[in-house]
Amino acid sequence: MARIEFVGLKHTKEALVQRYIKHQNGFFYDSTLAQQEVNALFDLGIFAEIKTQCPANGHGGVILQYHFLELFKYLPAPALKQSDQDGWMLGAAFAALNFGGQAVRLELQMRTSVKPWWQSKEFAFYGKSPWLANAPLDWDGEFIKTNSWDALRQFSDDSYYANFAGNYPLSKRCLLWGQIGFKYVNHTEDLAWLRAANYDYTPRVGIGFIYDSRDAKHNPQTGVYSEWSLSQSGGFLGGAGDFQEYLWDLRGFYPSKWGLWVGSTLLRWRPGQMAFYDYLYQGGANTLRAYDSSPEIVGQHEVITNFEYQFPLLKRQPVNLSGVQAFYALNLVVGADGALLWTETLGSENLRSSIYAGLHLILPAINRLRVEYGYSPRHKNWNISVGLFEKSITQRWRSR
Repeated sequence: MARIEFVGLKHTKEALVQRYIKHQNGFFYDSTLAQQEVNALFDLGIFAEIKTQCPANGHGGVILQYHFLELFKYLPAPALKQSDQDGWMLGAAFAALNFGGQAVRLELQMRTSVKPWWQSKEFAFYGKSPWLANAPLDWDGEFIKTNSWDALRQFSDDSYYANFAGNYPLSKRCLLWGQIGFKYVNHTEDLAWLRAANYDYTPRVGIGFIYDSRDAKHNPQTGVYSEWSLSQSGGFLGGAGDFQEYLWDLRGFYPSKWGLWVGSTLLRWRPGQMAFYDYLYQGGANTLRAYDSSPEIVGQHEVITNFEYQFPLLKRQPVNLSGVQAFYALNLVVGADGALLWTETLGSENLRSSIYAGLHLILPAINRLRVEYGYSPRHKNWNISVGLFEKSITQRWRSR
């Protein structure tokens, strides 16, 4: 190769792209290495398409060209979602996917419940980037103000929540993970072991390790993601409550002739004193497709496992929408969920499962839109659910 060129970068800093390029002048072109570079660059979430090309330069070498088609830089849009607590919510959002040309994503959202209108309100600010200045610290932060009736935990949720998490590479596949955060909740319920005042403040810290051999973070086709972490809420940190969370998050991806096998397991053991508003829940697109979220399905500890087969109906391709660049893909999926949720005792009544089928529309910014029909042979439940992002992400964070 005589030289390397970047074509199509209008908003993105060339120095950011250069961090992911392993090819060097004077060496041979490696198609496997080029695909790894393309996957890593696509994971930045700022490109609709990336292609490599090697035209000859007439001087005994070739030019390695990377052709980029950038996504929209800013996106004002309606913010519609199906919330586990509040049902359908509608509002507005404004997102910057590539702030400063450095793959920094910033997003501001405001939503209210559709029925009853304006009964529940949510204001949120999110930030995310694979870099912190010039350090390879993949971070994400969020701040959420909620004012609603939480029908799952049966209390008036007037709260502030903030969290900052990040991971730093120790080697090519092993990362160190950490988080800090807090929750501030106003309440009228009488909880003798919490504060005497009508509010609770619970700080949280956590640390863990990640093994990640996936070929890509966005719509991976092969590899394993495994995370082990421990976090502390309250207790010696101060504030209300005192409990730990021991977590194992495992996800695997295995390609086959016609599609992709995907499996995941999430284990959370949370011993200690915990307020009812920190209890976990199950049901809906985030956890169990055949069940609606319900105050009867809440608990302190859980195991969720999932096996899914994804058959590509339309492979990923770019699209131009009135001058705005994007991409899409469509998968047909079938799978099965299994889950345990308990507080003190564990029995067969804590076991729930479902089978499901549906369509996944893969999109920029929101990762994927999931429309699925689930059925439980044991309890004869059925449900049609609509979810955003990969289920392994939403079941972990229980996105409102």
